Amino acid sequence: MNTKLILTLVGALVAAPAAAGEWQTVSADAKETVLLQRDSIQIEDGDIQVKVLRDYRVTQLNLFDDQWVAHRSKVLVYSVDCEAGKLAYLTWSLHAGAQGKGRAVAKGQAGGVVDYVKPASMGDAALLDAVCLKVAAAKPAQSHLVASAEDNF
Repeated sequence: MNTKLILTLVGALVAAPAAAGEWQTVSADAKETVLLQRDSIQIEDGDIQVKVLRDYRVTQLNLFDDQWVAHRSKVLVYSVDCEAGKLAYLTWSLHAGAQGKGRAVAKGQAGGVVDYVKPASMGDAALLDAVCLKVAAAKPAQSHLVASAEDNF
């Protein structure tokens, strides 16, 4: 193979994870790593939603619909209430493998009224802080864009 082709292939491999969304570690301890998908923060009518990966060091067991489910990671979409300092699960999938990979062993989504709760762990608290800081940092830029658009009318 020629050098140019090899460099092109290496560049494509390095860029591939970025195309799938970059993950930012917001918390890591002896039990789990909590990662935020950077480009997943969505704000619509004041509702903040974000995609999160919880990667566990050892296999976890949780009871779902009267069955014990073993999993190494979870991919979740949270709704975040920065003013109240609370989080709510919207969707989740539990995976047999680490990093949200492997067979999905359980999936679900919230139905009806969403139950917001205070952070139950250091990982939840770090996630809440990271999301709310990003949202707060984006607000001045959004306000400037709205003001600029209004000046044009």
